[in-house]
Amino acid sequence: MSRVLSSEKGSVIVFVALAMVVLLGIAAIVVDVGLLYFNRIALSNAADAAALAGVQELPGDPARAETEAVSYAVKNGAEEARVVTTFPDSHSIRVTVSRTVPLGFAKVFGIASSDVGASATATTGSLSAVWGAAPFVVPDQEFVYGQPYTLKYGGGAGDHGNFGGLALGGRGASNYEYNIKYGYQGWLRMDEWREVWLETEPGNMSGPTVRGVTYRISQCHHSPPCTFDHFAKDCPRVIVVPVADFDPEELHGRSQVRLVGFAAFFLEGAIAQGKECEVTGRFIKLVADGEPGSAGNYGVIATRLEE
Repeated sequence: MSRVLSSEKGSVIVFVALAMVVLLGIAAIVVDVGLLYFNRIALSNAADAAALAGVQELPGDPARAETEAVSYAVKNGAEEARVVTTFPDSHSIRVTVSRTVPLGFAKVFGIASSDVGASATATTGSLSAVWGAAPFVVPDQEFVYGQPYTLKYGGGAGDHGNFGGLALGGRGASNYEYNIKYGYQGWLRMDEWREVWLETEPGNMSGPTVRGVTYRISQCHHSPPCTFDHFAKDCPRVIVVPVADFDPEELHGRSQVRLVGFAAFFLEGAIAQGKECEVTGRFIKLVADGEPGSAGNYGVIATRLEE
């Protein structure tokens, strides 16, 4: 009987030893794979941030794009020596980051470390689709940075009933005022296959215009207050306005204008004289939230991460 018990005890010890090896193996997988996954996510975020930072300098300055990409990758935890940038084309940048991760339990199996990497590609182009556009329209022209432009006319060009307003998502003064305050809550998109036409909102609408512009300007709570040459990207005074191919003098009543692109302006204010009201803004260059494409380039670009 004692021999049987000794044999059984020996078997249990062997079984426990084998089980410990298996448990250690599972621990190695769980802990070390988790560690690798955590580092992979961190590097992926660093690559995304680096690509989006660098692409904003394209296509004009690839050297600057590389510098910005590396800088942002390092700020997000990457090692400078392990950051590689390439340019698939003149409007795109690819950032690859990597690091060597020391392992814990896997050392039991002779694996001391593992390399982890991540890549991201970002592309840029002129803004071809925007959410939240202001309900104004400006004629196609060559804009000059910092110069004031009339976004809505107070008279003169509006003698035929058009003053530079747009009917976005509906008609009427209340809809127009809402769109000034909050931006049109819908997408405006260029279409490479067909022309896109926008409907004008006729009438001077002095009251709705002044209320809308005054409200929007009052929503800038940044300190110091934003200006056209120093503004926060999310400042309500930064507006994106459709650019269309039209002559203001030739519009009559409710009309259609052909969309050719988008421009950005820093909203200066609305000046009302009686029933007339003029809105002005200074032309700015902007990296906007939206979709990049091949629309006319009016100083507003959009960026996106490629899948």
